[in-house]
Amino acid sequence: MRHDWNSLIDPLDEGELDGKARRRLLMQNYSLEYYPRAEDLSRYLRDFAAQKLAGYVSYNTDVLSIDRQTPDSEFAVNTSKGLYTCKNVVMATGLHTPKRGPKQLWHPKVIGYHELPADPKMFTGKRVAIFGSGNAAFEAASAISKVSAHVDIYSTSEIKLAHQNHYPGALRIPNAGVLDQYLLKSLDTYIHLSQESFDQMRISDAFKALAITFNNEFETEMIVARGKEHKCTPLQGCHVYDYIIRAMGWEFDASIFSPSVAPAVEKPGEITKRGGKYPSMTAAYESKNVSGLFFAGALAHALDFGQSAGGFIHGFRYTSRALVRYLNVKNHGGTWSNVILSGRRNAFEHALARINTVSSLYQMYGVLADVMYLNVGDILNKSDPFAGVRYFHDVPLRMIQEGYFGSLANDTAPEDTLSGVRLLVTITLEYGVGFSGRFVLDHARLHPTGRPWTRAEKEKPPDLFLHPVLRLYQCSHRGCSRSLRKRNLVHEMHLKEELSTDWTDKYLHQQRLERFLERVQSTASAPRVLSLRVVYLRVIEWLRRES
Repeated sequence: MRHDWNSLIDPLDEGELDGKARRRLLMQNYSLEYYPRAEDLSRYLRDFAAQKLAGYVSYNTDVLSIDRQTPDSEFAVNTSKGLYTCKNVVMATGLHTPKRGPKQLWHPKVIGYHELPADPKMFTGKRVAIFGSGNAAFEAASAISKVSAHVDIYSTSEIKLAHQNHYPGALRIPNAGVLDQYLLKSLDTYIHLSQESFDQMRISDAFKALAITFNNEFETEMIVARGKEHKCTPLQGCHVYDYIIRAMGWEFDASIFSPSVAPAVEKPGEITKRGGKYPSMTAAYESKNVSGLFFAGALAHALDFGQSAGGFIHGFRYTSRALVRYLNVKNHGGTWSNVILSGRRNAFEHALARINTVSSLYQMYGVLADVMYLNVGDILNKSDPFAGVRYFHDVPLRMIQEGYFGSLANDTAPEDTLSGVRLLVTITLEYGVGFSGRFVLDHARLHPTGRPWTRAEKEKPPDLFLHPVLRLYQCSHRGCSRSLRKRNLVHEMHLKEELSTDWTDKYLHQQRLERFLERVQSTASAPRVLSLRVVYLRVIEWLRRES
C-alpha cells in the first residue's frame, strides 16, 4: 500500500486466519483516479464497513453529550439510543467545524467555504475576494475563476507548496492554477497582506456591494461613506467586491463535552499559527487534561502537522493502528507488534525486508520507526547480541521520547547500573536534511539553500530524496525516554537514496546495513565504554538540572 492513498487497513492484516485465503478490500477496485471522486470513496467506505466491521458500529446514533463525575470514574456517553459508560473514549470525528477566522471576517455577508454551492454560476461576471492560503481557498478560486470577472486571494500566511515541503496538506499543484493566472496577467491575483494591513482591514456594505479597506485614513473612509465607487481603487487601499469568501480551514468541535471533561485545545503557535485547530494531546494520542480521552484519525494529525501524512487516509490508518496497539498494551496486557530475532543475520533480513516493503514507514516518514531494543545486561555473555532481541514495528518516535516505550517494551531493568544500559536502534524513512523549499527542483545544480554545490558535495552527493536512516542511541532511562537527541546518538547510517525505492543494492544498501549492525554489535560488546558513557551522560544531565 505504499502507493495506495485511500485504502483502509484490513482488520485482519494483523494476523492470519488459519492459513485461509481472504480477499482484501482496496480502493483501487472502486477507482483508479489519483484523486477519486467523493461518491466512489463513499461507496468503498460503505462496503468496507459492511464487510469488515459488521456488528461493531452503531449507525444513526447521535452522541448528545459526554460527561464524567470524577477524574477516576467512567465516562458517561449519552446518545440517542441510550447511555453508555466506558473507561476510554476515542474521538475520531475529524476537523469538521469551519474556522471563522479573525473578527475582521465576521461580517454577516461573508460566505464560508462550507456554504459554497457545487455549481459556481452565482459568481458569473462577479468580483470575488477569497481569504485563505490553503487548498480550500485555492480550490474555490480555481472553480470560481472560470466564470467570475476576477478573483483576488488574500492571505497573511506564506504559501507553502506540497511539492516543495513534501507535506501533502500544503497547497497542491492541481489547486494552484490561480497562481498561473495571476503571474501570467490574467486578472486573477494573489495578495499577501502584512499583519498590520490585515489588522486595519474593514469590510463595509457599500456601492450595492462590499468594500474592503486596508487603512484608517479619513480620505479612504470618506470614499466609502459618500459612495464614490470610482475613487475606491487599490491605490487608495480600497477594493470593491460582489462576494467575499472565508476559506480558513476547519477545526475540532468539542461542543458535546461537558465542562468537566472538555479537552484543551492547542495554543497559538503550539501546532498552528493561530491555535485552536487541534486538541492538545500527548504522544499516546491522549488528551493532556482529560485522562482516558484519546484522539484518532485526522485529529491525531496534531502530532505530525506540517511534517507527515497523518491528516490523510494514507497516514492516519497507521497512527490509528498505533493507538489501538497502545491501548491493547495499556488496558489488556497485550504486546506491541514485534518479532523476536534469532541473531544478527535475522536482524539484517528482517530489517531489509521491512525497509523495502512496508507502507507505514513510507507514508509516515520521520514519524514512525522500527525499533530494536537491546539491554546490555541481558546480552553481555552472548556471542550474538541480537539473539532474543525484540524488533518492534511502527513505533511513533514521540512515544519513545516522551517515555511511553518503556512500558511497551516491558523494560523493568534498573537505571543506575551497567545492567541498566540500553541500546536503541531506530529505522525510519526520511528526506535529506534541508531538502525543501523553492530549490527542490534544482537539486542537480544547487544545494537546497540555493547555493552551488561544493566540489566535495559533487563528488559525494548527500541523499536528498526519501531514504532509510538507521540510528543507534545509547541511554540509561527505561525505554530510552528523552534520549532521541544528539548527545545520546552513537552512530547514524544513511542507505543511499533510490528513486524507485528499491533499497536492495549489494553495495549501497545491503553492505551499509551490515556495517551498521556490526557497529551495534561492537558497541554492545564494549560494556566498559558504555558504562563510562552512561556516567558522562548522567553528569551532563545533572549539570543541566543545576544550571
